[in-house]
Parts: sequence; C-alpha cells; structure tokens
Amino acid sequence: MLVPLPCATCKAWRGSLRRADMELRQSEAAKASEMAGEEIDRLGDPLATHEERQLRKRRLIKGPQEFRDIRSNRAKIKLGFPRMTPELG
Repeated sequence: MLVPLPCATCKAWRGSLRRADMELRQSEAAKASEMAGEEIDRLGDPLATHEERQLRKRRLIKGPQEFRDIRSNRAKIKLGFPRMTPELG
C-alpha cells in the first residue's frame, strides 16, 4: 500500500522534475545547434568572407527575427507569463 506524500513534498518533487526536464531540453538544443553549425561550416561557401559566412550561419541557426519572437512568446505562455502584445510593448 502506498503512503501519500505531503502536498509540499509532491510540489517540490514535481518542480525538480521540471527543472531537470528543462535542463535536458536546453542541453539537447545546444547539441543540435552545434551539430547544425558544423554542417553549415562544411557546406558553406568557401569564396565568402569569414564575416559573411558567420552572418549566414547565425541566420540559419537562429532563424528570422519574426520566428524567434514567436518562439519566445510561446515559451512565456507555457511558463505562465502574460502574453506581450504590440500595444503593451
């Protein structure tokens, strides 16, 4: 028979699981970004200047500003932050 845990203990346990899950997702995202960067370097235009290659790489990995804003807003909504609208700044 299972003994119910106190509510505070359950909340702390769930919070630690969420943090561990978020850290795992961040490390997976960093690894994916690194792998993408290596592939972009391999396929990059050898005639372009170093600065141009870095600019292209950054654009490909991070994506357009509009998409980054959408991803940022979605993350805030999932975390419970209020949605930022253009009217509110």
